[in-house]
Amino acid sequence: MGGTGIHADENRNVRHGARPRPGAAGRSGLSGIKTAVAVASACLWLSASAFAQTASQITPPTFRPPPGPDTAGVSIPEGKGLEAPAGAEKLQVKLAAVHIEGGLPDMADATRKITAGLSRRTVTAAQIFVAARQLEAEYARAGYALVRVVLPAQKLGNGATLRLIVVDGFLEKIDTGNLPERIRGRVEAALAPLVGQKGIKLSAIERKLLLAGDTPGARLRSTLKAGSAKGASVLVIDGKYRPVGGQLTVDNSLSPSLQRWSTGVGVDFNSLLGLGELVYLRAGGYPNGGDQGLFSDGPRNRNYAAGIVLPIGYDGLTLNLEASRTRANPNAEPGSLGFGSEFERYSARLRYPWIRSRALTVSSELSFDAQNDDLDAVTPVSLPIAEDRLRIIRFGADATWFTPVGGVFVGNVSASFGIDGLGARSAADATPLLPLSRQGADAEFQKLEVSANYNQPLAEHVGLDLFARAQTSFGKPLLQSEQIGLTGATGLSSFDAGALQGDSGYVVRGELSSPWYVPFAGDVVQLSPYLFGAVGEVRVEMPTALESASIVGASYGLGVKFGTAFASDPTNTSLTLEWGRQHRNDHQPISDRFSLSGAIQF
Repeated sequence: MGGTGIHADENRNVRHGARPRPGAAGRSGLSGIKTAVAVASACLWLSASAFAQTASQITPPTFRPPPGPDTAGVSIPEGKGLEAPAGAEKLQVKLAAVHIEGGLPDMADATRKITAGLSRRTVTAAQIFVAARQLEAEYARAGYALVRVVLPAQKLGNGATLRLIVVDGFLEKIDTGNLPERIRGRVEAALAPLVGQKGIKLSAIERKLLLAGDTPGARLRSTLKAGSAKGASVLVIDGKYRPVGGQLTVDNSLSPSLQRWSTGVGVDFNSLLGLGELVYLRAGGYPNGGDQGLFSDGPRNRNYAAGIVLPIGYDGLTLNLEASRTRANPNAEPGSLGFGSEFERYSARLRYPWIRSRALTVSSELSFDAQNDDLDAVTPVSLPIAEDRLRIIRFGADATWFTPVGGVFVGNVSASFGIDGLGARSAADATPLLPLSRQGADAEFQKLEVSANYNQPLAEHVGLDLFARAQTSFGKPLLQSEQIGLTGATGLSSFDAGALQGDSGYVVRGELSSPWYVPFAGDVVQLSPYLFGAVGEVRVEMPTALESASIVGASYGLGVKFGTAFASDPTNTSLTLEWGRQHRNDHQPISDRFSLSGAIQF
C-alpha cells in the first residue's frame, strides 16, 4: 500500500511482531514507530463507523450458488379404481364377512372402518365396488400411491365371505436411457434403492427424485408406466443437462468512498466428472482501470472466491469447500486517515437434508471457518492498524415450507463459537502496536443468528413479503467480521452496505407488491412494483467514547422488480430499481438513495 511514513516492509514486520530493519530505519524508523504507536492508539478509540465498509463487511456469508427450483417431483395420477358393471346397484347379497389379502399392517384401522359397512349386512354389488375404491383411496392418502385394490372373480351368495386383494405396488426398474451420459450414472445410483421396495410410500419416492434432481446442471422430469409384473411400475426419468453455467451481476449498494458500483462474474462447472460435483468461481469489484482498478494492487473494492461442492453418498450429504478474499480501499477525506482492509475466509461445510419434499425441506449444516481480517492505515502514514485471526465452528439449521395457502416460509438459525486455537489470534496475542479490531473482543466468542422470510399472495395482483433477521452476542463485544449488519435488499436497503454494524441487533422489513405477468416472445416477463418499509437497531457492547451504544435506523420507499424465466431457455434475468429514504437516531442527516441491482444467469 502506498503512502508516507513506515514502508510496506516495515508494515509486514510490525504485523508479524518483528522489529524494523536496523540501519534502514535509523532515526526516521524510530520516529515512524512512535507515529505508529500514536496512530494505533488513536484508532482504538475511533468509532466502528470510521472503518465503515471494510472488506469483511461487504463479503457475503457464502458464494455457493443457491439451489434451483425443484423440477424432479413425480405426479402419480389417481387410478379410476374398480368400475361397477351396469346394473350392479340391483344385485344384492348378505355378506358374512370381508377378507382382505395382502393388506399392510399400518392400514389395519382404515381397513376395518371400511369393511365394517359390509360385514353381516345386505349390500348391493355397487356398494362392494365403492368400498374397494374407498380402500384404495385410503392407501393413497396414507402415501401408498402405487397400491391397487383388486376384486377377484368369485361367486357370492347369502352368507358368503367377500374377498378383496391389496396389490402392493413397487418399482420394477428405473429407466434413465434418455438422460445425458454425464449425469445418468449419478441419477441411477441415487434412485436405485427404490427398485423392488415393497410398501413404498410416495414420500420416499419424492425424496429420492428431488435428491437426484439436485445433481448440478440437471433438470429432471419423471413419469410412471406399467411394468411387466403384477403391481409393477417403471419410473422413467428424462431431462436436460447444462454442463457449464454462468452469471453476471451489477449493483450500486456500496458507499461513495468505494465508488458505489460493484460488478461480478461467476462460472459454475456442473458434474463434469459425472460425480455430481459442483465447482464454482466468482470475481467482482469496482469496474474501473488505473491504479485503483479491479486488477490493480490497491483496488477500490474487489472480491474473488472459488469453491467445490462434493456429494457424499446418495442421500443428500454434501461437503462444501470454499476460499474467498476481499479487499477494500475507500477514498479518504482530505486531512483524515485513509484505511485499507483485506478479508480472507477458508470454509468447510457439511450439509444434510433431514426432510426433502416438494412441500417441506429441512436441512442442517456443520461448518468451520478460518478468517483473517487485516486493517491498515494507508494515508498519510502506512502501517497496520488491526489484525484478527478467527477460527469458528458453526451449527445451523434451515427450513423451506410451501404452505397450503400458497405462501412460502424460509427460516434459518445458526450458532457460532469462536475457538482460541488452531491459529486464532486472541486478545492475549494482541499488542499496542497491533491490536484486534474491537476493544474488549476476543477470538473466543459465542453468538446466535436467526432469520426468516415469508411470501404470501393476497390477491391476483397483490403480494406480501415479510423479512426478519436478528443476532445476539450474549452481551459480549465481537470482532468486526462477526458483527451483524442491517443493510441489504431484505433489510435497510436505503443505507450503504456496512453502514449499520453492531454486536447484537435486529431488522424487520415488509414489502407490498403488485405482480403482473406480461407475455413476451412466447414466454412471460414479470413486472412487480412494490412499496417497502423497514426498521432495525444495532447495539454495541463496551462502546468507546466516540461510539453509540445503540443506533436505530429506518427505511421506506418504492421500487419495481423485473424478471424473466423462459421455459425454453435456461437464461433468466432480474433487475430491481428502488428509491428509498433513510432515517437514523444518531443525529446523521436524512438522505435519499436510488438503488439498482441486476443479474443475468445463463
